[in-house]
Amino acid sequence: MVVLWWLLVAFVIAVWAVTLFDIIKHWGDRQLGKSIAWLVAIIIFPVLGTIVYFVVHDVRGPEREAV
Repeated sequence: MVVLWWLLVAFVIAVWAVTLFDIIKHWGDRQLGKSIAWLVAIIIFPVLGTIVYFVVHDVRGPEREAV
C-alpha cells in the first residue's frame, strides 16, 4: 500500500512539473500578468491549481498567422 502512495505522489509531482514547464514555455504567448498569476496559483495550490490550469487552458495555444 505504501508503494501505491509513493506512485501517486510521484505522479502528482510529475504533473505539477509539466504544468510549470508549460507555463514557462508559453511565457511570451500570454500577457505577463496572466503568466505570473498562473505561476503563483500553481505554487500555492499545487493540485487544485494544476487541475484548474489544464481545464481552463486552451490546448491549441494562440492562433498565429503563417508568414
